[in-house]
Amino acid sequence: MLLRQNRYVDQLRERLAAAQTWRKRAHTNRWILLGRQIPWAVLEERYARLFPEIDGTKRPVQLAVGIMLAQSQLGVDDEEMLFQLAENPFLRIFVGLPADDEVHLPTDFVAYCRSKLTEPVMQEIAALLQEPEGLKRKK
Repeated sequence: MLLRQNRYVDQLRERLAAAQTWRKRAHTNRWILLGRQIPWAVLEERYARLFPEIDGTKRPVQLAVGIMLAQSQLGVDDEEMLFQLAENPFLRIFVGLPADDEVHLPTDFVAYCRSKLTEPVMQEIAALLQEPEGLKRKK
């Protein structure tokens, strides 16, 4: 019994140490820093109409725009983008998913995002993100 308790305590200590390390890294991670600069609520308000509910599931704009921005930044194909989401907790936070959850997106979800966030829409979003007050002025 005592051996089992010690093993449990050791596991808790390891998890705590890992969580502390993870939190320290989160403050300097590029995806976390980029995500803090993007006014997700404003984008959600402006572009939510592009993403109706599918099978009762609402896909937030942050997920779609985040995937498109990350895919562009990483220069990867659709399949690799889903692998990146599955493997990188910081990237999951960037797109609005919980860091510690498994990613369960359809294999064609990246293509679906691209079909909704066309090149002109993404150019508009990029232009708005470049302007310090752009998202507030152009409602």
